[in-house]
Amino acid sequence: MSLNKSETWNWKNWEISWSLSKESTSEKNIKILLVHGFGASKNHWRHNQDFLGKFSNCYAIDLLGFGKSSQPSALLNYETEKENSIKYSFDLWGNQISTFCAEVIKSPVYLVGNSIGGVIALKAAEILKDKCKGLILIDCAQRTMDDKRLKKK
Repeated sequence: MSLNKSETWNWKNWEISWSLSKESTSEKNIKILLVHGFGASKNHWRHNQDFLGKFSNCYAIDLLGFGKSSQPSALLNYETEKENSIKYSFDLWGNQISTFCAEVIKSPVYLVGNSIGGVIALKAAEILKDKCKGLILIDCAQRTMDDKRLKKK
């Protein structure tokens, strides 16, 4: 049985979907943010989030372009900007995660990332500095987003 509370957060005029499994007011309570991989969504973590929510405030978030978050069209580096499009990158998502931590979680956090979510968690930790208490990387991606595209040029 899921106890997750789903919310929407406005980031750079985009709607970002996220959920919280437990809301504790205790200052000692650990805060965890789960970051999904490519082609997934916050729902990927449903069982993990329910379990971790028994012990901590556990958040899951849909990255921009995934799940129930806004899904602007992908814009490649050589394309001119157009409405409702964005250049997706690890930097973009890393900023999304670090800003979410600052504006919504408002507390030091442990980041858990799967696949490209691991790379994004690393980028967010770099931005958060001491506001990131630790990282867990699961099958962390070991390539850049443009590896395949670069080989074609």
